[in-house]
Amino acid sequence: MMDRGARSMPSPVDPGLPVMGDVVDGVISVMMVESGLSACPTLLADMQDGPGHSHEPNLQPFSVPDLEAAAAQLRNRRVDVILLGRGEAAGIAELRASAAERPILLVTDDPGIDSARHMIGAGAEDVLLPADLKGKNLGRRIALAIARKAFERQLLCHAREDALTGLANGALLEERFIRALARADRHATLVGLVAIDLDGFDGLIAHHGQKVADGLLSSVGQRLLGETRQIDTLARTRDHGFTWLVEDLPAIDDISALVNRLPSQLARPFLLDGKEIRLTASAGVAICPFHGRDFQTVHGMAEAAMLDVSTISGDALLMPPLPQPMRSAALT
Repeated sequence: MMDRGARSMPSPVDPGLPVMGDVVDGVISVMMVESGLSACPTLLADMQDGPGHSHEPNLQPFSVPDLEAAAAQLRNRRVDVILLGRGEAAGIAELRASAAERPILLVTDDPGIDSARHMIGAGAEDVLLPADLKGKNLGRRIALAIARKAFERQLLCHAREDALTGLANGALLEERFIRALARADRHATLVGLVAIDLDGFDGLIAHHGQKVADGLLSSVGQRLLGETRQIDTLARTRDHGFTWLVEDLPAIDDISALVNRLPSQLARPFLLDGKEIRLTASAGVAICPFHGRDFQTVHGMAEAAMLDVSTISGDALLMPPLPQPMRSAALT
């Protein structure tokens, strides 16, 4: 499933100072954890004075007494950036669980490069010295930290996304499979992987050309995406193949009602560049934990079943035999 909440790159508050999309009209909400900032008693008042120039970011600070209160605020209100004191450096990892997309800046009076490296290695986006807290310096450093965080998020999104179809790629699929398996263990449900391959696609490329084939793959991906549920993930995992991660299955038979719709959906013709193209697909299903518990094993079983279908006849759906006393059957 595509990440429908993905955002585009943020707009700048002035040239060279882009900030993330959550920052509206240059206003930046800054949460200060007081327990580590006792050496900076005037910091809150300085920020509340507002920007000195119209194109400077407008810092809107508020303070919390400690890390526990900070975690609560992250759940209840907008926070664009977090300021911690050196004494709270050990708490960065703790905050990351609920502040994955917010930059954390650490204020310290230690100018040593080794100290800065240690703090950034612990998860801080930047380390601020007392001189960085004066005048417009603080606003500039905060805005740049937010911009870096937004850029990292965009790079991460692209690293997990198939460039042609916009669907998840294999890396993101595996990551979500691991999370789905953990949820399934908690709720006593099953997880399925459906490997789907488009029959005769190499011949289609030779006949229509790569451009039409690429457009067709995108169209197929969107049609398949329409058959998935919000909790599922659809990924492009082969040159002309996809894998559907199906979560929250109470029983093995429940997957058949979902995937048996695929042949009829793909049988409807695709219209590209004035050409009507018809497709069939081969698919294989594997169920966790019966066909394995790690991604490579379960995905391999689903792909093996799909290849068996493709080799024999195509346009069908097969599940490998289940361990006894479970039934073994083809889903057709």
